[in-house]
Amino acid sequence: SYFDFVLPGLFGLGLGTLDSGKHGGLARFGEFAGTGLLFYGPEVLAHEFGGHIGAARRFGLGGELTHFSWFSARISHASGSDEQERTIQGAGVGQQTLNAEATYTRIARTGYFNPQDAWAYFLGQAGTGAYALRTLAIEHPPDYDDIHNYTDADRGYQGAIAAAGTVSARPSLLALGWIGYEFTVNNRRYLEVPSLHLGSARLAFPNLQTFLTSQGVVLGASTVLSLGADRPAFQFGLDVRPTTNFAADLSARAYGLRVPGSRIEVNPYVRVTGANRPGIFGGVELNLNPVPWLGISGPIEGGVNDLRSEWEGR
Repeated sequence: SYFDFVLPGLFGLGLGTLDSGKHGGLARFGEFAGTGLLFYGPEVLAHEFGGHIGAARRFGLGGELTHFSWFSARISHASGSDEQERTIQGAGVGQQTLNAEATYTRIARTGYFNPQDAWAYFLGQAGTGAYALRTLAIEHPPDYDDIHNYTDADRGYQGAIAAAGTVSARPSLLALGWIGYEFTVNNRRYLEVPSLHLGSARLAFPNLQTFLTSQGVVLGASTVLSLGADRPAFQFGLDVRPTTNFAADLSARAYGLRVPGSRIEVNPYVRVTGANRPGIFGGVELNLNPVPWLGISGPIEGGVNDLRSEWEGR
């Protein structure tokens, strides 16, 4: 995603070049804490624009930002059907989860992460659980509270979302605390992504997800199998909607499949959904890397009844 490319990607690369470590522990702590504060505002904007406003506009309901502070924002849009409103209400934290997924995929493929990666991953992953916990803590949530509206004020449902979101976010919190200590105290800017090593191959720790959709909560998990440096990697995923309208999908995606003797990659992906109306989604992403630090990519894809289509904006 653009969020992952610009903030933890380019920003992290820039800070790594400046190297605050040479200025001592206080400078490293300032960089670590400052990164969290700096990333919070863009995450709020992604929540509103990429999530709520994007979903509202796909339904033809318009949408605009009416209030923004670095730590909160509000939007307005025309009224839609009950199903459309639930989609819009869940889309904000869904966009945060997608941001985190992009960061996870990148660091799981490379095998290493830095403080900027950890903050981006945490702020995205923690969105759903933290929002639900905040809603539960307020006796009378405001009328613009996403979780309150999504659950129709059902406290039990809010508690279930808080539990699922907290479990999903726990690995990101552990990663943030781990690199926060190692970076500020021991001046270790890069840590290895926790993985199971199988010879030269590496299976990354799973990325857990909680999505709020118009048909209920969807729980997801994925992992990346990397075959080694400068070799292909494969991502495998599972999503489950454990409601009366049960559905599940299995997915696989390739990275780094280069056409011999060229700088072109042809990376296929497929996802199969089992539900009352079975679905399939797939395609191929074409990547051109004219120079090692620059890539141009574009997908050719299509499908029907895909479980992830709602929160991925298709």
